Amino acid sequence: MSPLSFFRKIEMVWEVISSSPLYGIAFFVLLFLVILFSTTNKSNAKQSKKTYFLIYLAVAIYFLIQYGSSIGTMIDYAINQMFLSYYFPNIVIYLGMIIIANIILWKTLFSKKANRVIRIFNSCFYGILTYLFILVVSLVQQLKLNVFQLEEMYSSNQVRSLLELSMFFFVIWMAILIVYALIRKHQQRKMPKEESPKDYTIISPFQTFTPYKLVTNAAPQHQTTPPTPVEVVQTPVVEPVKKEEPFTLEEYKVMLQILKEEKAKEEAQKKKQAEPSYDALTDLYKSIED
Repeated sequence: MSPLSFFRKIEMVWEVISSSPLYGIAFFVLLFLVILFSTTNKSNAKQSKKTYFLIYLAVAIYFLIQYGSSIGTMIDYAINQMFLSYYFPNIVIYLGMIIIANIILWKTLFSKKANRVIRIFNSCFYGILTYLFILVVSLVQQLKLNVFQLEEMYSSNQVRSLLELSMFFFVIWMAILIVYALIRKHQQRKMPKEESPKDYTIISPFQTFTPYKLVTNAAPQHQTTPPTPVEVVQTPVVEPVKKEEPFTLEEYKVMLQILKEEKAKEEAQKKKQAEPSYDALTDLYKSIED
């Protein structure tokens, strides 16, 4: 069988599509699904889930009606191959199993969420599988078996026992991890969410105003030593002493008016004393007449 070129493969696919209009309809339906998947976001997620469910349900019913017998045959074949791979694993499946075991171990060792029990559990299963792998490789090299032929690989009961035990421990390991993951997920859903303590208090004196945050337990800042202040010696400025006047201008005028009034009173009193009294003159006049 000669290999086909890329353009020849494209040409063969076009011949298959053009052979029936049903393939063209399927192409446009899938194109519509691709556009629908690309436009899905958080705002239309609920409606998109319903749409996807109805589309998948319709496609599944159509395939069961149209290709029911073929799908049943394919499922039976897949189950048989699965059991054959479990009881008689080939070298590709065995190497894939070892690679998966290494990935699980390294992910567990460097994961912060994995507890100590699961780390010990994974390490034990990894050690068992690795030890069995070393034994298988040693027997294959010792017996000079062709690993690409299952008949020759399983002709040795020792190699067959090691391969089957390796597959058995691997399946048990994966089953336990799946059950553990489901239980942990179920527990996390039931556990109440713990609210982390806030380091601030929302304060809003008025509902119409935007609230602001008052930090209560902020991280302490590094205290820095303040620079030593330099004392600057300032020469005192000598201001001239102002001589205060004893009286203001208004007070001086008032005092002057008081002095004038006092002086006038004194002069009037002196003048009164200098003039003879009218009563004295009257008495003198009466005495003369008598």
